[in-house]
Order: sequence, then structure tokens, then C-alpha cells
Amino acid sequence: MFSLVKKDMPEYTSIFVEFKPNGEIVTTRHEPGGTMTVTEERHRIAGDTLIINKAGYMINAKYQVQGNQMVVDCQQFRAVLERI
Repeated sequence: MFSLVKKDMPEYTSIFVEFKPNGEIVTTRHEPGGTMTVTEERHRIAGDTLIINKAGYMINAKYQVQGNQMVVDCQQFRAVLERI
């Protein structure tokens, strides 16, 4: 389960974000019409900053983990992710 706060955010039925040990992030989005989109990005940690990148962009987000929750906060969005 996770919540995402972002301006002009499209509606999704569900979003799953998988952080792989090899530094890859795989995000699977299910849209109300049945469309599924998979995005692959890279990630790394520097102190309390989660760096997410793909060709053409880089996001530096502050993050905090407490129990099964991870809060990611940056200029572009704020997300609360729950481990499942």
C-alpha cells in the first residue's frame, strides 16, 4: 500500500514499487482502464537521500524508514510506501 501526493497526478488502481538489491527500481502501475505500465529506474543512497535516476532525469529525495513504512519527500512528490 502506498500514497503519492503530486500535482496533476493521474489516477491509478494500484502502484507497486520494487527496490532491487542491484540498484534497480521497478514500478508497476495499473490504471483504471486495465492498462499496465512498467518503469525501470536506478537508485542509490547517500546518507538520508534517495537518488533516483534514469536517462534524462535525476531525483534527489529525502527518505526515512520506520518499521514497514518509508516516506520519500522531494520537490516533485511525496510518497508513503508500505512494505508488503
